[in-house]
Amino acid sequence: MAMMAMSAAQGVAQVKAQKQQAKAQAAAQSAASVREMQRQQMTMRSERMQQGDEETTIAQEQLKANREAEEAISTTTVAGEAAGVSGISAGLSIQDYERKNAEYQGALAMQTRMNDSARRLSLANSGQQYVSNMGQINKPIAQPDYLGTALGTAQNMMGAYQSGQLSKQATANANLTRTAWGGAQTNARKGLQLGAQGIYNAGSAVRGAGVRRDQAGVTAQRGDLNSLRIQGIR
Repeated sequence: MAMMAMSAAQGVAQVKAQKQQAKAQAAAQSAASVREMQRQQMTMRSERMQQGDEETTIAQEQLKANREAEEAISTTTVAGEAAGVSGISAGLSIQDYERKNAEYQGALAMQTRMNDSARRLSLANSGQQYVSNMGQINKPIAQPDYLGTALGTAQNMMGAYQSGQLSKQATANANLTRTAWGGAQTNARKGLQLGAQGIYNAGSAVRGAGVRRDQAGVTAQRGDLNSLRIQGIR
């Protein structure tokens, strides 16, 4: 019974341990999920801040290039008018400034598009990494195996019961063996006692025969003496 009770207690303790493990795993997953969300938010915030800095820098470059081009065109126009330069020559110089400014503005726009493409790719990779990390973190939590524990506990209790029965049977067999051995020892002692009694009786018989022989000899001697006395009288 004690072993069966111990098996039942072990089953209860196993279920309790499984519950505690599931609870601890859920808490760990929750904490890891929060950290992963914070990491993803910081990554996105950093990307947006970098985007803002790049856009501000490019906008400033665009304004600076436009201002420089306008100043160069104004200077060329005024200088040409003051020097009496023909309109064609001045117009060519102005067109050259406008072309260079347009090329520079196009390069800045291309850089903006490249930065946007790289940023979208980085955000997409970060999002995929976030989903993958969340999947790795939030794996299914193993719930307590009530059925398996109950079956295992029942098997252990049955084994304990069978062991107890075998122990009882072994004890009973041992008691029977001791009883039989005790009976054999008693019979042996009785046999020894009977043997000793037989030896004693045989000795007594031998001693009795010797006494009788002695008595017969004495009687014979007495008879001889009486015969001699009678002959002497005659």
